[in-house]
Order: sequence, then structure tokens, then C-alpha cells
Amino acid sequence: MVLIVGGRAAGKRDYALERFGLMGRALSPQEALKAPLVDNFQDIIRQLMQEKQDTQAYVTQLIRDNPGAVILCDEVGLGIVPLDRGERAYREAVGQACCQLAAAAFEVLRLVCGLPQQLK
Repeated sequence: MVLIVGGRAAGKRDYALERFGLMGRALSPQEALKAPLVDNFQDIIRQLMQEKQDTQAYVTQLIRDNPGAVILCDEVGLGIVPLDRGERAYREAVGQACCQLAAAAFEVLRLVCGLPQQLK
């Protein structure tokens, strides 16, 4: 598994296409369990939360069922802390999910201005 994080429009998709030959598209949580590229992972977490699903259990299943995936996720925890409790919980869930993914991944990258920084 490869986890690529970075700000929105930081070049994650272009990097995945150039390095892995993979193009992203919107996926349902079920589709992500088998897809070679999981784009906008943060949106999957939001969907799971809206459906009152256990996000940590889902990430555990994703790691088990799709260990070769390339996962792209926006960094959502930077900037001003939202007043809305649900938005704060969402940011926390995305952060926890990325920690789970990073622990399982053989490579973790952060993209800034299209430039990859290897974290793991």
C-alpha cells in the first residue's frame, strides 16, 4: 500500500498517474476495497460517517482486502478549527484513518506543490 497525502490540488492525482499509471475517480467505500487507486479517501470517510459506519473497522478491512492500493487523501486537519462539532469529528476521523493507513503502508508520501516528500 502507498499512501499519498497533501493539500487539495497539491498534485496527488498527477503524481499517481505519472508514477503508477493510475487515474482516479470517485469511488464508493465498497469499490475502494478492490480499486488499484483510491482517490479522495477523505470523501469515503465522510460518507461512512454520514451512514454511521465504523471508520476504523472500514480502514482495517481496506488494509486487509486491498493491500496493494495507492490511496490519495487530502490533508483536512490544517487551518482554522471548525466551530461545527461534526466537522471537527470528521477531521479527527480522517486523521485517525490516515494514521492506520500509514502504519500499514510500505510507502507514505506528502505532496507539496507537486513535489513528493517521502515520509516512510
